[in-house]
Amino acid sequence: MERKESAVIWITGLPGSGKSTISRILSRRINAEWLRLDEIRKIITPEPSYTHEEKLIVYRSLAFIAGYLAKRGFRVVVDATDETGEGRRTLRKIVRDIKVVQLECSKEERIKREEERKDSAGVRELYERALRGEIRLAGVNAPYKKEESPAVMINTEEKSPDEAVEMIVKEIGEING
Repeated sequence: MERKESAVIWITGLPGSGKSTISRILSRRINAEWLRLDEIRKIITPEPSYTHEEKLIVYRSLAFIAGYLAKRGFRVVVDATDETGEGRRTLRKIVRDIKVVQLECSKEERIKREEERKDSAGVRELYERALRGEIRLAGVNAPYKKEESPAVMINTEEKSPDEAVEMIVKEIGEING
């Protein structure tokens, strides 16, 4: 018996906006596969340079993995900034139903969170490195394309991670799978 294609929930926002925390809680809540770009990047580019070309490869790879799982009926939560929107565009070519959650918070809060981050997934000092010009980082020295019509928009300074997950589930539903 063939499984029905599942929707994919893509959590986007600038580094430090709460993507990983919310994605972790959400994926457990809805019993979904959690695709965390920071972990996938370590395999695709073990020594990341964060160039535009490298980011395109990484985001397209992430979209392929998410689409592959969704087409086989797995629930999927994607945790990735996707600064140009390339990953989301690619995923929309693979699966019919992608729900995007846009996270926002102030630059000061994002920097504070990144400095306090315990689980860095191999990503360290992003804001400091970007401010020194060593890497290009969305929201610092590289552009960031927000989702034009997100399914849910959440200010993570106003909502706790658990409240954010409740908002997502209420607006999107548990998603099939």
